[in-house]
Amino acid sequence: MGHIGRFLYSDIEDAQEYIEVVKNGEIPIAKLSKLSAEEEKRKAMMLIYVRVPVDRDEFKLQFGMFPEEAFPEQLKKLQQKGLIEVRDNKIRLAEKGDPWRFNIAWEFFKNNGHIP
Repeated sequence: MGHIGRFLYSDIEDAQEYIEVVKNGEIPIAKLSKLSAEEEKRKAMMLIYVRVPVDRDEFKLQFGMFPEEAFPEQLKKLQQKGLIEVRDNKIRLAEKGDPWRFNIAWEFFKNNGHIP
């Protein structure tokens, strides 16, 4: 499973089938889907889960708004709890938030985000 640009894909799960497909010079992809603009924003915030800071300026360049405009409630709540912090213009996990990073990332996939 992975992503390339705006596309998410999942590999063929059966190992033998995967090997045969590769031997035939084909790409071993079972499913492919294109992300919507909203899903792209959520995926960008998901980087927090793997401890990659979200650059505010890059987010604005890519989506036309800052993360705080796209996810005001989530970011405010997570900052108030000390789980994330903004440092060097990047949103990152705070030390306190690291054990909770899965839950933090999930906040951006709930249906309470403001996505214009």
